[in-house]
Amino acid sequence: MKNNLLAIAILTLSFSGLTVAQDRHHHGWEIYGGYLNGQNVYSAKEDDVIFGGATQKVTLCTADGDLNFGANFEKLLCNRNTFHGFDTAASFYLRRYVALTGDFSWQRHKATYVDDFGAAGVQTSTNTETKYMVFGGVQIKDHQSSSRWKPFAHALAGVAHEKLSGLDVNPVQGNTNYSDQPTSFALKLGGGLDVRLSHRLDLRAIEIDYVPIFAGNRALTISPPTFGISVIGKTANDITFGVGLVIH
Repeated sequence: MKNNLLAIAILTLSFSGLTVAQDRHHHGWEIYGGYLNGQNVYSAKEDDVIFGGATQKVTLCTADGDLNFGANFEKLLCNRNTFHGFDTAASFYLRRYVALTGDFSWQRHKATYVDDFGAAGVQTSTNTETKYMVFGGVQIKDHQSSSRWKPFAHALAGVAHEKLSGLDVNPVQGNTNYSDQPTSFALKLGGGLDVRLSHRLDLRAIEIDYVPIFAGNRALTISPPTFGISVIGKTANDITFGVGLVIH
């Protein structure tokens, strides 16, 4: 009887140890870093322009918008522009397929636009747009797989800080500095494919994400303050593409 109890105890402890070892094996860190390409739009649909105490509503991406801001300058406000930057992420796997993920990205776009307003002068606008984004959420992936191909998906939420700064140079109307710096709620929804290179290293062959930024209304900072612009916000439906390395 004692021998049977001892055998049962040994088997129970062995099974428990195996279960714990397997559970620990499911846990683990994964670190990603790589290049980020953003196809982004400006988060505004119209402006309230205040000049001499009077307010004029200007709808962007229309003939009225071209008349007020310049057809070329509106490419900054209306077109999907290409940003370049980097993306980093750290994921901790709670189970074989489920991880908690934190993500940080930085991206920038620079451009110069020239518009001829006739008697009002030729305006040259030099602009820099920068986006800082921090997210947290869940990633789904079989991180234990020995397969060469490892698809993944994630759903993240966080904040995006956008900074647009520019200088308008106009020999007739004078020079103007302006900036727009909204901080907004944002999402990052997407996934991609990792390719196994070695036991500890994967190539992230592609990552594609839909990144909506829910920007609200805000006022531009303008210097000298000879006029004012109040921005009416909209959702920026951005898309990002990434490629890089995963260490695990």
